[in-house]
Amino acid sequence: MDIEHIIGVIIMSKRYVHFAFLFLFITALTGVWMRMFPFSINVQKIPYDHILHAHSHIAILGWTFLAVVLLYIFIMWDHLPNKKHAKAIIFTISIVTFFMFLAFLYEGYGLYSIILSMVHIGIEYWVIFFILFTIDRHPTIPKLGVFFIRTGSAMLAISSIGPLSLGAISSLGLRDSPLFDIAIYFYLHFQYNGWLYFMLVGFLIIFFAQYHIPLANKWISISFYLYMIALLPSFLLSILSYNLGTILYIVAIFGAIGQFIAILFLLFELWNKRNRIYHTFDHLFKCLFTISFSILLIKSVMEVGLVLPFFHSIVYETRAVIIGYLHLTLLGFISLFLFALFHLNRFIEVERQLYQFGVYTFLIGLCLNEVVLFTAALLEWIQFGEFPVQNSLLFIASITMLLSICFIWLSTKRNKVINDTTIISYK
Repeated sequence: MDIEHIIGVIIMSKRYVHFAFLFLFITALTGVWMRMFPFSINVQKIPYDHILHAHSHIAILGWTFLAVVLLYIFIMWDHLPNKKHAKAIIFTISIVTFFMFLAFLYEGYGLYSIILSMVHIGIEYWVIFFILFTIDRHPTIPKLGVFFIRTGSAMLAISSIGPLSLGAISSLGLRDSPLFDIAIYFYLHFQYNGWLYFMLVGFLIIFFAQYHIPLANKWISISFYLYMIALLPSFLLSILSYNLGTILYIVAIFGAIGQFIAILFLLFELWNKRNRIYHTFDHLFKCLFTISFSILLIKSVMEVGLVLPFFHSIVYETRAVIIGYLHLTLLGFISLFLFALFHLNRFIEVERQLYQFGVYTFLIGLCLNEVVLFTAALLEWIQFGEFPVQNSLLFIASITMLLSICFIWLSTKRNKVINDTTIISYK
């Protein structure tokens, strides 16, 4: 792969990555908007639930979905039979997601937002077929990486069962029943723990091979199969509050433990490669990489804790814990992992101090957000009362993350010169 072509691929990727950062910026902006509700009547002209739905949809279906698609296209660019097809996918995702966001702001769950959500699901199937029909065209991608990406695509299809079932559930008059919430939890579980997890780990395997750090098939394969076996049972952790009965409760325990052990095998292999990772990558990548996987471990420990009746009753009765968990997953593990992969592939001008300042500011905002949410949950649990400055601190955290995203986004300015020592092709 010649340097001129690689530079062209990077320039292409950096041009379109602005769409992903736009969605991340809008996600953060609506987060600030919601945190302002306790302080200003003026921001309450649009109902809170409309902003919440718009915020959550553009976070998952805009920022994370498009970022993953961009990384896949970056990997496959040289081997795509029709590059206009890839560009059409990027533009279609961007346009539909933006109008879906506006529809949710305008009406919440209504006619237009539901139609556009269904259109987005159609795009997801388009992406699935695009991945499945192009992944084998790259002759040097590690087979294990291909395995993870194919599985991630299957999980994306499975996750769509959740939103597709909402129409039928509503038509049967069950909009306010547990079944409606279960469908949403099903979707989120197979997005976070299925599609995004498998795709990101698959990318990691591919990019590490690019830097001549092959991950051992043995441990990663064991992790993969354990995780796959545990994935469906671990979904039950999301709905334990509905009193599923003894048998399903036992199944949920096996799911939580199986998923936790699978993560440990993955981390064990990464630990084995720590010296190679340490000597190959720069400090900021190692920081993002270490923190994101540490959060993955914390997340897995929390999920194991859910099987204890004492803890799962606290979690399901405390909104701050649920919000903290979702932010820990989406902002902590997934977004930091995406930043690390963008960093690794030069989507961001990593030498710029603005980028480094943005990353550290993001980490500060994320830590403040999580500490406040879980402290508030603890105080509520021990019946101490509300955290006195909870709303103010959460507002500060949201502002901090919004500013950090602006700094990181600004650092995506196209490099004027790309040194060939920063590009390592597959061999």
